Order: sequence, then C-alpha cells, then structure tokens
Amino acid sequence: MKPRVKISTQLSGQDFRIVKNNGVLDKDAPLLFTFSNFKMSPINIDGVFNNYFGDETEYIRKVTILFEKALPLLSNEKYSLFNDPSKTEALHLHQLHGKEDILQKIFTAYHFGEQAINNFIEGAEIYQLEVPYENGATRIVFERIDNLISFLFLDPNHHIYMNRKYVEQNHSLFYDFCPVNLKGNCQRMDYLGTCFAFEFLDEQKYNNTYNYKYEPNITE
Repeated sequence: MKPRVKISTQLSGQDFRIVKNNGVLDKDAPLLFTFSNFKMSPINIDGVFNNYFGDETEYIRKVTILFEKALPLLSNEKYSLFNDPSKTEALHLHQLHGKEDILQKIFTAYHFGEQAINNFIEGAEIYQLEVPYENGATRIVFERIDNLISFLFLDPNHHIYMNRKYVEQNHSLFYDFCPVNLKGNCQRMDYLGTCFAFEFLDEQKYNNTYNYKYEPNITE
C-alpha cells in the first residue's frame, strides 16, 4: 500500500492538509488557483466569439464583480464541489461539453501552442463558471487538474453557448445547453437570484455583442 501523502498549505489563516491516499485526492482539499495561462486581452473571431466589452462602465462592473465576489465564492469551495451536481448547478459551473471546435479556435487565437491545445481538448477538463450577483452573461473559463484551477480566458458575452446562427435563422434567442435547467427546474434563481437570460431577451442587444470593441488601455 502506498503511503498517505500530506501537503500542508496556509490559506486565509487556515491550515489545510491536502491528503492523497493511493493517488486519490482528499475530498476536503481546498481549491487552488493559478493565472499562469490566463489571457486577459480580448479577441474577436468574426461571427463566432467576441470577448471585448461594450464600454468602460461594463468592463469595470464585470471585472470588479469577478474579483470581488465570484472568485472569493469559488475559493471557499472544496475539491468535493466537482462531485456535487446540485452545487455545481446552483453555481452554474460545468464542463464545456461538445464545444471542442470553438475552443480550438479560441485557443489558437490566443496563440497557445499546438501541444497545449491538444492537452486542453483531449483532457476534457475545461469548465466555465458564471460570474454571479448580476443579471449578466459573464463566464470565466478554466482548466481543472484535480483541485488546481488554471484560469484561461473570459467569456463576458456568453458566446460559447449562445448560438448566433439560430438567433438569426429563427429571429429568437436560442441556447443549446443549460445545465441549470437540464432536469426541468432551476435552482439557480433560488441560490443567487439571477439568470443570464435576463440580459439577452433582446435579440438585437445580443447580436450587438459580436461588435463590441472596448478594451482597457493598461499602458496609460
């Protein structure tokens, strides 16, 4: 039998023990964050994906909520979160299933190497977390390796799952996957009191997000 391996770490003044027994991570292990692969600069893949912001006010609001509320909320969770469907549904946190094509385009546009892109896609551990506490569509996309969360990029306009083609063809909004409503009910509203659809009930407003051009000038 392999020995139990304990790794001690200090987070927010609390002493945690990350325990692996026969290669299995302790369910109470804290989530750890890294931004080493994070891409903050926006990109626009014509007609497919655009993570620019509408204006400075929207940028400040969404990024502030991300770092002030969403990431602290996630940091309070444990490794067991990923085996708790009711909790992940409430947080609107889920794997990006069936989105390999658009992810490939995004990773390529961000100049990730071929090997890194293959690892992302083949590993099938790419997730998105909705930024809560506002009626908006912002998502942050990350790769999960055990309890390590590696943030990759932002999807502030919810373009990965909203399907522009169906919006234009049917003249109505359409999204092809909702993990919160998958079973015919929505715990999301009860948990955080918001729903991303509120911001995109207007078809023209949704289509306008593909033409957003605002990015902060961090060199000033």
